[in-house]
Amino acid sequence: MIELNQAAYKELLDSMRGIPLRAATVLMGYAGGCIFVDKPTAPSSVYIYHQTGVSFLFGEGGCDNFDKELLRHFENIEDAERVEAHSKYWEKFMHKFTHTSYRQEFDFDQSLFEKNNGGIDLDIFAVKAIDAAKVNFEGRISPDKFWKQSQLGLCICFAAIVDDNPVSLAFAGYQFNAQVDIAIETLEAHRRKGLARATCVALIRHCLREGLTPIWSCRAENAESIILANKLGFIKSAQTPYFFIRKGSWACS
Repeated sequence: MIELNQAAYKELLDSMRGIPLRAATVLMGYAGGCIFVDKPTAPSSVYIYHQTGVSFLFGEGGCDNFDKELLRHFENIEDAERVEAHSKYWEKFMHKFTHTSYRQEFDFDQSLFEKNNGGIDLDIFAVKAIDAAKVNFEGRISPDKFWKQSQLGLCICFAAIVDDNPVSLAFAGYQFNAQVDIAIETLEAHRRKGLARATCVALIRHCLREGLTPIWSCRAENAESIILANKLGFIKSAQTPYFFIRKGSWACS
């Protein structure tokens, strides 16, 4: 495995068609991470790590040295990592060592969004745009988990405000090529009040005004996220296989 120099990120991005937003943000320099390849030019094996603890495997594979070093990395993992397999080779490779889960992808239907959410008055929920670089939010998911500190000013973010504090966020977790992958979080004490839906509606309306396409994805077993996605006009499309690796859980022998 050869670590790719950041100066070569753009060339790799240009060569990878259909790369998901989640991986593209590392190549664009919006998110922290690292990239390893089997060879610097026209690689057939690509590993991209995103600062959120998600990694991505691309390419036709077949490089023994790359595969062996990747396995050693997984054996010595310090915390946990969710690995998305974006080719048949890598799906088969990973499935030999751990079980397969799936990430559900969605397509956006604007007419369905307008039908379901046209009557929502955001003033009732005290939703407003906020500066992602300055937000003080105690939730598990927040913009600084997805973006480099130096890039937070680019993150579109809306919040529901209670007592002058944000209690629910909807923001661009990943953004690239006029697409915005929505991330959401609501503090426990303020859930089931419609705040997540309201903040998402605000973010989606902003996207539509600015000519951006909202994107939704979640773990296939995340029933609450799927229900909210449907209310917001998202329709199930493809599924991406992923593999969850915890420290001490990986054994290749």
